[in-house]
Amino acid sequence: MAKRLLLHAGMHKTGSSSIQVFLNGADLQNATYLQWSKPNHSILFVTLFADEPETHWFFRQQGVSPEEIARERARLQLDLREQITASPQETVLFSAERIYGASREDLQHCKAFFAPLFDEISLYCYMREPLSFAASMLQQRLKTGGVIPGPKALLPNFRRKVSNMDRVFGAENVKTRLFKDPQRPQQNVVADFCDWTGVRTATPAALEVNRSLSAEATALLYLFRKYSGFSLSSQQAVAASRQLVKVLMKLPGQRLALTPGFFGGETEAIEADRDWMEQRMAARFVPMSPGQAVCLGSFDDLDTFGREVFQQRSGHPFNEDDWAGNVMKPKRFLAALN
Repeated sequence: MAKRLLLHAGMHKTGSSSIQVFLNGADLQNATYLQWSKPNHSILFVTLFADEPETHWFFRQQGVSPEEIARERARLQLDLREQITASPQETVLFSAERIYGASREDLQHCKAFFAPLFDEISLYCYMREPLSFAASMLQQRLKTGGVIPGPKALLPNFRRKVSNMDRVFGAENVKTRLFKDPQRPQQNVVADFCDWTGVRTATPAALEVNRSLSAEATALLYLFRKYSGFSLSSQQAVAASRQLVKVLMKLPGQRLALTPGFFGGETEAIEADRDWMEQRMAARFVPMSPGQAVCLGSFDDLDTFGREVFQQRSGHPFNEDDWAGNVMKPKRFLAALN
């Protein structure tokens, strides 16, 4: 029986978590979802295929050595080969948003590992409108607590990233589709993915919603990340940061939108990248409606808006000097807002 590998490559912020959770637990009738400790295979991809996985933020936070990662890589390679060999199904699925942004070298390592085990390898990737994607990526980067990115780092860079996949796997094997398509207005992303890939399941295609931060919550979290100096240097600190995000996720408010001006002189480059992707997938992005949104044109605007929200909720102005040297910063920040 010919076997095919289906690599779900994201992109980020296109319902990937919902797809991963569903595939991991569903009764799939004609496919096998590779099992790991998490439904999301992104860290698995890094462990298996990155040249220097120890430089990834996840392993830096965990304090994992290159030697430990090398041992884990060997174990995981053996485990995946056994899963693939033992699978009675024609289709095997691997889902990692990391594939979308992977370097060409990492993609080549991925292909070299899987190619001997399959007759066919296909990549499936949803595409999201650039400014909508950037706003969502800003929220995600603030949630995880890494270095606050510059505006350009939030953009999807379709041409570079999709071209990497095209060159390694062949453009005919890299399938792309609009994340939000007027032709499929009622279809949730899980059901749409199964329909697109031909995966049959006896489990109803339920959608697990990965909630976004409101614009108000995003601005408050930006203030905290920018001025607190709070470092994710221990598991206790990581847990405290996650609790802060969990509470802010419940803060109601408006939707966040970024204007083209947020990206400075990149407007023409964004449009050219958008045009390239639209031609590549023979479909046009649906422009994001600014209605019911807080539209921001710079990080300074985000800072100013955050200070307004902080004063409204706390009753006093935000003062960055208040946060120096306090190890209880996340709890103290939340207490100031209530």
